[in-house]
Amino acid sequence: MTWNDERVEQLKKLFDAGLSASQIAATLSAPVLGLLISRNAVIGKCNRMGWTRPIKARDSQHSAPRKPRVRTSVNVESIMKAKRQPAFKAEPFIPSADTITPLHLDILHLKPDSCRWPYGEDKITFCGHPAKPDCSYCASHALKAFQKPEKKTQKQFHEQQRQSQRQYRAEAVMNAVGAEAA
Repeated sequence: MTWNDERVEQLKKLFDAGLSASQIAATLSAPVLGLLISRNAVIGKCNRMGWTRPIKARDSQHSAPRKPRVRTSVNVESIMKAKRQPAFKAEPFIPSADTITPLHLDILHLKPDSCRWPYGEDKITFCGHPAKPDCSYCASHALKAFQKPEKKTQKQFHEQQRQSQRQYRAEAVMNAVGAEAA
């Protein structure tokens, strides 16, 4: 959309009349002719022309400070209940997996809610204690199974990379020496 002298003159008259940018845009637009002027176009042109309106002073009723709200009723019971609650919530004691004594149940004697932590190498048995909800293990074994990975520093990471590279090179040399000897 281009602003010709005629449109700018109309804009100035409407602006001086105190119409809002939305009202000016609606007045200047001619949808039949395919001319649509947006509110933002009116605001942009007024700003580029340097036209400003004086800021209106607020009414005295709006500028008065608000009165603080006063509580009409106090629920003593809720205050007393809040005072009785402990400052922190104690976590239940969970024995470590090393101190728990497994029941050594075989697979046929496990219940659907039994801990499935395996024990043994030849004859495999299972812990058998009650499992946590939505978990295959009891609380102790769940802590052992689902540990957060250790956060390695960048230095530790690079040291581990160098160690594995040294080990790889040493194995390659040993394979090469073994191949020559054979």
